Amino acid sequence: MERNKKKWIIGIIIILILGFFADKSDNSVNVRQKYILMCQDAIKKRLQHPSTYKKEFATDRIEKYHNQTGVIIYFSAKNSYNLALKFQGTCLFNDNFQINSVVIKEVN
Repeated sequence: MERNKKKWIIGIIIILILGFFADKSDNSVNVRQKYILMCQDAIKKRLQHPSTYKKEFATDRIEKYHNQTGVIIYFSAKNSYNLALKFQGTCLFNDNFQINSVVIKEVN
């Protein structure tokens, strides 16, 4: 009986440890997605033709700049001449998920 009790307790501890780490990784993914989605929305609002926005696959970066979080997104969008151009959008966030600035520049 004592042996089964030890196995049961060890099993619970393992489940708790795995659950703790799973929650941490899910939370960091959600925060990353929140930054990216907010930046995308801010970028689209500044485009002449937001419906032509097309994000490049898997090019998003999140970096720390002093006390701010920076999100860099590469995308294409059409201009008034219906030409698709490539851009880099950079959003700077404060600690409260508020955007301090958005910079969009054309890239080659």
